[in-house]
Amino acid sequence: VRYLPADDGTHLLLPAEIRRANRDGVVVRRTHRLPVPRMLDGLPYSPPERALVEFAARTGDRRTAIAVFADAIQRRIARTDRLVAEARHVTGRGASVVRDAVDAVVVGARSAPEFDLLALFRTSAILPEPLVNPLLQLPGGERVSPDIFWKDAALAREVNSREHHA
Repeated sequence: VRYLPADDGTHLLLPAEIRRANRDGVVVRRTHRLPVPRMLDGLPYSPPERALVEFAARTGDRRTAIAVFADAIQRRIARTDRLVAEARHVTGRGASVVRDAVDAVVVGARSAPEFDLLALFRTSAILPEPLVNPLLQLPGGERVSPDIFWKDAALAREVNSREHHA
């Protein structure tokens, strides 16, 4: 997943009853809700949605969390419905960051700048709710997907890049 801050540590989820401390680059997080591990080259790892939610809660930075969630969904590493399910279990520190990032991808934002733009437009008392990342077919047959689109006005707005809309 792109947009992750540099981190040389290995993050490890352990059952709550196992008492281990962080040591030598291993960051331990104990949990009462240990996920069923997936296997990769003989090693167990957390499902991507659980890892993303754990990251977002730990980082505490809303924009970074949105960028990471959006990238994981764009690249089909994670699924929105599974992020929603994981987010329901987060409480305490970092829970609001997780909820904000999940809300951003649920409404269709595929980057932090898209979510910021949508939030800005939503403060308007006169603008209607736009479509977010709709797939449109132009009269010549070409398909495009602008960040935000108001159908009644035939107005589209692109905020960050062409990377996901080429």
